[in-house]
Parts: sequence; C-alpha cells; structure tokens
Amino acid sequence: MFLEITLISTRSASVTTNSSSCRRGNKWHFLCSGTIMLGLMVSAASVHADTVSINAFKDVTIFGTSAGADTGNASGMGPGLFTGADGQLNIKRSLLQFDLAAADIPTGSTINNVTLSLSLGQVGRGGGGVPQTIRLFDVAQSWSEGSSGSPTSSSLSGTGQGFPRGNGDATWDYSNFNTDPAMAVKWQSGSTELHGGNFSPTESASAS
Repeated sequence: MFLEITLISTRSASVTTNSSSCRRGNKWHFLCSGTIMLGLMVSAASVHADTVSINAFKDVTIFGTSAGADTGNASGMGPGLFTGADGQLNIKRSLLQFDLAAADIPTGSTINNVTLSLSLGQVGRGGGGVPQTIRLFDVAQSWSEGSSGSPTSSSLSGTGQGFPRGNGDATWDYSNFNTDPAMAVKWQSGSTELHGGNFSPTESASAS
C-alpha cells in the first residue's frame, strides 16, 4: 500500500506464496483485516461452486521518508498495517501474503474469483470524506515478516511511524534486514537495488 492508510490484519505464522503490495493516494490511515475469499469451481462427479476464506499469512508495513529514503523503522508484529503518507509526507506501504497451499482447496479446483477484504480502522486528519483509491500490485521478491513491534499492542495510537528494525524485518530498503551485511537481503531487480519494495508495475486490482 502507498501513501496514507492504516491497516490491521489477522496475524499468523510465516511462509512464502502469493504476495500483494497495496498502494494508495494521500491523507488516510486505514486499519485492515487482510482476508481473501476465493470463489472455487470444484471438479468432481457433481460439479459445484464453493468458497474458501483465508487470512493473511504474513503482513508487514515498510516506511520511507518523504524523499524516499529508509527510515530505519519496520512493523512486522505491530497492531496495524499502514499505507499512504503522514502529515510530513513520509511514505508507508503494506505487504500481505496468503498461503494457498495450506487452505485445503480441493484437488482439481479452479479459482475463478478472488475478493480481498480490508477493514478501515483509522482515518488521518484531513482525509475524512475524500474518496481514495487503494491499489494492489504483485510482489516480485520473497520477504520476511520479522518481529518488530512485538509484543503487539491492542492500540494503533503512536505506531504509525513503525518500530526500530531488527534482524528478519522487511524495511524500505531490505526484504530481509540483518545487522550483518553478509546476511541482509535488499530489494533488488537483477543487480539494481530498489527502494520501497520490488513489485510489478502492473496494477492487479483497485477499489475506492
């Protein structure tokens, strides 16, 4: 997610599979519960439709300055996911990942519909009543959740700037931060280092 929204997602353990990055316009904070609902056509003796609801497997927020530099903060286990820009135009993006392999989808099923549900938890000052668009982009690189923000507080208040990053956190410049440069993994495409994540430029979906 981009710019200024606050999201909260259902927390669970970590793995690797389908990831999405959310972006959006300016001036809101959203708190969202990241859940996808899959519409399935199940192939069996009698063909029928079914649905499966899956909570986010991993979710993090990465934080950049207004100039696009890494703030040194992260939020792997904080109480909410943030996206958008704050009053100082510092940028926030959120990453969500869903483990379809653990979803007990029947063998032979065809996924013909996917819905992502996000719940608004907070709107930044000046953002109320102004329509904003949230956009989804496929993440092109594996990333780690980390433990920054743990133990998780039940309140969003004061967490919008993230927490000091630690080993294993995803940050603005790192898909997996580590104080040992030999173990750290940066966001990059080939030999080009990226800032703010590594994601497809093609929008997957959007909603106002």
